[in-house]
Amino acid sequence: MIHFASNSTGWNMATNSLVPGGQVDLLITPITTHLPTDTYTVGRQPRPDAINVYLSNRDRYLPASWRLDRIGISYAHGIASKGYRRWQTTSSFDFVTCPGPAHTREVIASGAPPDRVIEIGYPKLDPLFRGDIVDDGSVWAPDDRIRVLYAPTHGGGSEAYAHGNRDAPGAKATSWWDRQHVLGLLDPATFQVVLAPVSYTRLTLPTKLQV
Repeated sequence: MIHFASNSTGWNMATNSLVPGGQVDLLITPITTHLPTDTYTVGRQPRPDAINVYLSNRDRYLPASWRLDRIGISYAHGIASKGYRRWQTTSSFDFVTCPGPAHTREVIASGAPPDRVIEIGYPKLDPLFRGDIVDDGSVWAPDDRIRVLYAPTHGGGSEAYAHGNRDAPGAKATSWWDRQHVLGLLDPATFQVVLAPVSYTRLTLPTKLQV
């Protein structure tokens, strides 16, 4: 049995389920679409004797979660390199997944055995490459202005906080709190701006921001 262990951002504690269209939902749906429904489960914590696929680092789960793994797989939720795939952090997993060759080189250089690093791409973007998401003209105006997609990391506290949570760990590591200042620097006569804050982006195009 394959079990996807969600991170806190994509999990709704009140309903004990994934946030529909949220970060984790978008990450695993391109995979689960191809799996028979009786071959996988999804939960916040890992499952005993399962092939546990972790959407975050070990320290975000139950203590000694590795004891529950039949096989433990690190499937980091971000495409950027923030160091959380490095071997010092992921050595307790049987395998570490990487979205591309640059990340693979980084992980191996940090000490990971090459046979424990799997380059899988970034399934969250599959709908874009398949053409499932199409600009119907409601997002970008047909003019010659420079198009800017502004996608700051959300303000922490998971998707339960629509406007971020200043008290959440790592909440300061984003320009989200200064977004109005950033947007004010872009002359609307020159720039056409769309705001798509991570991780609130859904399987629809972001709405146009008036600046």
